[in-house]
Amino acid sequence: MNIACLGWGSLIWKADGLPLASRWHADGPRLPIEFSRVGDGGELATAICINAPAVPVHWAFLNTGWPRRRIEARQGKGTRRPDDGRG
Repeated sequence: MNIACLGWGSLIWKADGLPLASRWHADGPRLPIEFSRVGDGGELATAICINAPAVPVHWAFLNTGWPRRRIEARQGKGTRRPDDGRG
């Protein structure tokens, strides 16, 4: 199974730990992106905004083993959901 990530803005040049399995491709879909969010550090950031004009975004394949390893690691640390009696 292939999983892809859509990206725009600083994510393209600063992927910080995102497990990319390919380079960024510039032929992604067009999405309504606009500077409409204030980031954790107070900076103006882009986000999907329904009324914004559609702009092309990038995409890249992700390393699909990464989510599975994270889930297995969480389950091994006792963070599984408690049994709710339905199963």
